[in-house]
Order: sequence, then structure tokens, then C-alpha cells
Amino acid sequence: MSDYLDQILTYICQCEFDDLSPNVVVRSKEVAADSLAVIAAGSQEEEVKALTERILVSDTPRVATVIGTGLQTEPLKAGLINGTAGTFLELDEGNQYARGHPAIHVIPAALAVAEEMNLSGRELITALVLGYEIAARIGIACKIRMSMHPHGTW
Repeated sequence: MSDYLDQILTYICQCEFDDLSPNVVVRSKEVAADSLAVIAAGSQEEEVKALTERILVSDTPRVATVIGTGLQTEPLKAGLINGTAGTFLELDEGNQYARGHPAIHVIPAALAVAEEMNLSGRELITALVLGYEIAARIGIACKIRMSMHPHGTW
């Protein structure tokens, strides 16, 4: 197990935008655009609005966008709200091999951190691709029962 983990960590640490194939870059942009639209739509649901109001009660650093609201908060809270909004309508992309929805687990967190750290588009795309790759590998490795909903397995 540690050999595999070492290989993955080495890959993550050494991978740069220029290492990504043009097709992967294009597809990552498509998945990101689709996910942003789904998050924006989900953010308009009453339950997600209520969650947003409850979470944003405290005065925290406002550096990460809560998509579809015009509001900002700290990255952890933005990731939580955007991830919830992205799954709420169950329209997020899926990966049959990973038995789940890697993008909605990766994109909200990556966007929040990218915004906080003022990352470039190339850095964000690299993070999205690597996050998706690792999330998909985890999903492939997981053994889920048919009765389990794939959003809650990893």
C-alpha cells in the first residue's frame, strides 16, 4: 500500500500543466463549466439557501465565492456550501468506472483554495485534473453495495 501511495504522491508533486494532454485540459474545462452551472442552479434551492444563511452567520475571512449568491466566506465554508449545492439537484457529472461523482468532490474545494491563494487558471486546471484522478482512483478501489448512493461512499 505504501508503495502505491508513494507513487501517487510523487505523481501529484511532479505533475505540471504542460504534462497534461490537450484533450484532458479541454475535458477538465467542460466538466468544470458543467459543475459550476449545476452548483449555481442548486444554490437557488430553499434548503441550500437556508444552509448558506446558517453557515455564513459568523464573521469570517471573505476570500472564497459561494457560487450563485454574490457572497464570499472562508474556503472551507465555501467548499461545503458549493459542494452541497452541486449535489442537491443530482445533476452533477458522474464517472461509471469510479462509481461516483469525482468532480463535485474536487471542484468546490479546488475553487475555494485557488481563490484564496490567487492561483492561475493553469494551476487550477492542474489541481482539478489531479484531484479528479485521485478521487476516481479512490472510487475504483471502493467496494460499494448496490443499495448505497454513490455521493456518500467516498
